[in-house]
Amino acid sequence: MNTKIVYQTNPLGLYVGPIEAEESPLEPGVFLIPGGCVPVPPPADIPEFKAACWSGKTWQLLDYFNGLIVYNTTNREPLTLTSARSRTSSGRTGAGSMTSTPNWPSCTR
Repeated sequence: MNTKIVYQTNPLGLYVGPIEAEESPLEPGVFLIPGGCVPVPPPADIPEFKAACWSGKTWQLLDYFNGLIVYNTTNREPLTLTSARSRTSSGRTGAGSMTSTPNWPSCTR
């Protein structure tokens, strides 16, 4: 069975990685493209703190700081920027996470 490389995005449209799409067994020459995938490759060189985002027509490079370590200016505690907050059972934000939800990028679709 033939395959071709397509490019997976997450729900925000950010590039995740390449995957293989298989050819349809019922329609030769037609490939079964998984949801969230696009046939157009993202930019080859994505700079640090940027992310490739699919707009529905083209790839855009957006500022992206997931995983960046920042420091609390009050107590100098290091914090890692993440796309989701961790909460303790008391509902308080756990140590080492963001204290507010950042405005994560999403492509214009």
